[in-house]
Amino acid sequence: MCLRSHALWHIHACCLRMVNIRFRSPLPQRGPEDHGEKKEKASRSIHIEPMSADAVDRLLTDTYSSLQSHVHGGKVIGGIAMGADVNAMAGENGIGDSAGRRSDGTSRHQQDHRHRRKHSSRPGTSHSRANNQDDEDESDADSDYSSVSVDEIPPIRAYGHTYHASGLHLMPNDESERARLEIQHQLFKLCLEGRLTATKLPRDRPLNVLDIGSGTGNWAVEMAQQLPQARIMGVDISAALLPTSVPPNVVFEVEDATQLWDRERESLDFVHIRNLVGGGVPDWKELFRQVYEHLKPGGLVEFSDVRTRYFDLIDSSEDEPAAMTEEEERLGAGMTACREFEVRFGQMAAIAGVDFDPIPKIPAILSDVGFEKVGRWSDLVPIRAVGHDEKMVRKGAQFAQMLEYGLENYSLAVFAKGGWDENDTRALLQRVHKESRDTANEAYGKVSFVTARKPLQ
Repeated sequence: MCLRSHALWHIHACCLRMVNIRFRSPLPQRGPEDHGEKKEKASRSIHIEPMSADAVDRLLTDTYSSLQSHVHGGKVIGGIAMGADVNAMAGENGIGDSAGRRSDGTSRHQQDHRHRRKHSSRPGTSHSRANNQDDEDESDADSDYSSVSVDEIPPIRAYGHTYHASGLHLMPNDESERARLEIQHQLFKLCLEGRLTATKLPRDRPLNVLDIGSGTGNWAVEMAQQLPQARIMGVDISAALLPTSVPPNVVFEVEDATQLWDRERESLDFVHIRNLVGGGVPDWKELFRQVYEHLKPGGLVEFSDVRTRYFDLIDSSEDEPAAMTEEEERLGAGMTACREFEVRFGQMAAIAGVDFDPIPKIPAILSDVGFEKVGRWSDLVPIRAVGHDEKMVRKGAQFAQMLEYGLENYSLAVFAKGGWDENDTRALLQRVHKESRDTANEAYGKVSFVTARKPLQ
């Protein structure tokens, strides 16, 4: 199949998938030459009707030239730039340069803000234009709405995985990451004894809930099923793992939550945050400042994640790993594989400029922003199924299964940013896997939750 026909076949498949996608236009950006009062055009949402065959053909023709701009000497396989493009997009040491710039010079912010979209899939329903939308809305739709979603910008392929096109998110967005997130979701529920939150939510009124870092969308979907009167909005930087069939009270939106929010202030009852430690948050305080501004008085926030380090029963209360001794630094002498991984991972993450373990600092940030009743709770989990307590055995089994995917997904891009050869990284991970399965190893992981409330006044 020739390049053009193969690319057009892929675009045609994308067009068929776009029938039930609702797009959202970003607020117009203004240049530095603009002065005086800014008159921003309100963001609107529309429903896209099924395309006719002629419309699809026109879109295929128009989009092919755009697709070619993403390919610079590489091959197109299913609409994804390969070959020479990978090196141009990934940078010498990993995924993207320090500014997150791709081969065309655009940054993460430029790419993602340009291609934000709202994704609403509902079983048994078809989407049509709202009856009250006037002809004026239709006439300027071409200038305000894009039929190109963020996930149709070619992703980055490296280390046997695919990564978000921005180059800044150092966790994959492929099937291995889907599996890890599915396992992690079940682990969280085990730690919470079947609940979806460590926060006690009111049940006497409909809630407006925002889920940041939706990933596979499991949490949002299950919360919507438990609270059918609630309105659940899930946002993620990528739609790659989001579900296509969801309850009627769930909407997913492709959005970078670290950018300025285009939402009504003091409109949310609960904000749930998870899975943001892969490099996408340059400023945690700014993120939580926006959370604070958009929560109603008395609104609740919860941040949770799996700590990226190992613990034992003696030092389980310590937030930071012990510093590497001089002997360990010189020879690696006496270091277990888990210990070496913990130390090296911290070093590589620092080089990459990524905070993979923000839990210790989140409570202070929440207090500084203005939250009250800040609480933190952690569950110590064995890294494999051990002991006689049924709950601990189940938690350990889930944690061990998560490590099978998680070690590689967390590590390959991060260590590459730090200058490690992929083969050396994989060799270290093999040692960690072997040690983790050893019955003599009594290491633990930690699942942590931080909760807070916006003051009533």
